Amino acid sequence: MNDQRLGIYRVVGVWLRADAPPDASIGTLEVGIIGYYAERRMIDFAGLLQPDTAHQLTPTTTYEDAAIWAFERYQPDYLALQQGIFPRLEQDQGVL
Repeated sequence: MNDQRLGIYRVVGVWLRADAPPDASIGTLEVGIIGYYAERRMIDFAGLLQPDTAHQLTPTTTYEDAAIWAFERYQPDYLALQQGIFPRLEQDQGVL
């Protein structure tokens, strides 16, 4: 499978490793490749790394609801998001 996102995730992770402080935390929905290259603490908006975030996913909630909950709970220093994926989170946090 040739998924073009893989290269982008790698570039983001490499940038974070070079430019984010070693103790920084990164909030994202794509923790695997980004986290591998970033070598930083990852806040997983899908709940794979923080199971209490996964508990926020119910039949009446969305990944964006879980992401907002995780952002408020863990307060990551950086966000690595696809533009427009979480519009409420982006608007509330002034994400560019």
